[in-house]
Amino acid sequence: MIDLALIKKHLRLDSSFDDGSEDDFLLSLAEAALKLAEQITGTCFIAREETLVLDGFPAGSTLIELEWTPVQNITLVEYTDAQGISQELAVATLRFDARKRV
Repeated sequence: MIDLALIKKHLRLDSSFDDGSEDDFLLSLAEAALKLAEQITGTCFIAREETLVLDGFPAGSTLIELEWTPVQNITLVEYTDAQGISQELAVATLRFDARKRV
């Protein structure tokens, strides 16, 4: 996240903002701006873990598109089989295509 002191400097806030009363508000604005920028560009600007939950495997396809880019790694692919038992796919056996779709 963007540093609070940098936010205040950028906004040229005077000393009346040094009491900390608006810090949470300023940080929430910065977080909202970051999320909007990521949504518009389709790019994650800050590394984090994400989880994708699907109702089932895509019908007629072996492709599962992730909603984030860039993806640094995939640590777990887990699903519930027809008998209701949790199964894990070996990540090493999966093919990961990191190219952006146009």
